[in-house]
Amino acid sequence: MSSLPEPPIFILEGHDAAIFESVEQAQSHLEPIDVKHGVNDAYDGQGRRLRISTDGRDIVIELAEEEPSDFSSLEAELRAHLVRRGEKVAAEAECHLPCLVDMSWRHAEFDRRSLAKVAKELEERHRAAFEERGGHLSVSAGKASNIRTRTKSMELYAGVEWDASRTYDHVHAEVARRPWFSWRWTRVQSLRETVNQIETKVTEWLSKQS
Repeated sequence: MSSLPEPPIFILEGHDAAIFESVEQAQSHLEPIDVKHGVNDAYDGQGRRLRISTDGRDIVIELAEEEPSDFSSLEAELRAHLVRRGEKVAAEAECHLPCLVDMSWRHAEFDRRSLAKVAKELEERHRAAFEERGGHLSVSAGKASNIRTRTKSMELYAGVEWDASRTYDHVHAEVARRPWFSWRWTRVQSLRETVNQIETKVTEWLSKQS
């Protein structure tokens, strides 16, 4: 088991649950005043308790235990939260914490900064391999508009131009969507699923040039 918190990160306040795809995202969501008053309980994706501290400005989230000592509170609150979000399977007795955690990715808080960060990481991770094969990879995060459905989407976009053939391949994966005249974004899939979708296509492009 990792010595670092494993996402998703769960922040509980009373009977409210907030789900985050990274420690950094959870830290940016919290307020120092709430941390000082100890109003939040936190767990990682393994059910381990997390310690939240602050110096009055920055917030730090770290493991409070190496092994989960009692994840029954997390399981109960997460189950109730997911049922309220329409996840019928979460109400089933045989859906224990691992099942609930896996389901929770779809309901993580949406953070455009996280989307931009993973776009940069994807490009940096694969750039050299494409350059070796005469390709120029670009990965970005941004908005797109669909006239037919009258919606806007937040998505990851990847494209590669090949020197030898002068061809261009591209793929996009939607992570959230909203109607044109609404400010409320609705999750289409988790950030992890979005990244996997792009990564699969990028790997496919590389394999064709091997």
